[in-house]
Amino acid sequence: MSIFFLDQVGHIDQGIFVENHNVMCYIACIYKLTQAVKNNKLNLDLLIKQIDILYPTDLKEEVKKSVYACIHVQDNYDDMCEAIFYTTKCFYEFDPKYFIFA
Repeated sequence: MSIFFLDQVGHIDQGIFVENHNVMCYIACIYKLTQAVKNNKLNLDLLIKQIDILYPTDLKEEVKKSVYACIHVQDNYDDMCEAIFYTTKCFYEFDPKYFIFA
């Protein structure tokens, strides 16, 4: 991975979302690796399951609120990478202090 690419993805947790298709696909890949994608879309049940498994108790409900609020953003996009990117951006914008990107 190049330093240039790291500059583009390395600050997602700070709300810096570079609108580049490679970055979009990187984010989609991370969600695929965490098994939160089904049929090329973020899956609500799988996301909630991952939150229940991976997040500290004090964060779970707040993080779930962003998922419920943003999960349908992806329905506005045909491209899987774009859909997951903009949904993830919505997760951040919903409440930045509870946003965690692996």
